[in-house]
Amino acid sequence: MNLKIDSEFRNICSEILEHNLNLENWAEIESDDMFQTENYAGGFDGTELEFCFSYFNEKKDEFWFQFPLSEVSLIVKGQIETLNIRPADV
Repeated sequence: MNLKIDSEFRNICSEILEHNLNLENWAEIESDDMFQTENYAGGFDGTELEFCFSYFNEKKDEFWFQFPLSEVSLIVKGQIETLNIRPADV
């Protein structure tokens, strides 16, 4: 299932870029709840070596998705417009 990237998530990715960390630095400070907004919660996972997030829709159903550091700037620039999400209970 695809989710259109909104300004709320784009702002999270901008914040990730502001940290100006490489993959090794992110792995050292991994935190699964570093970024929390109304509809998103997540952070960097050192095992997956990717950012792992939950998305909560208007009914508060939870969905999971993850993406590599290399895609963060593409999301901010609007070059990636959708996220592949899956229900959290699957």
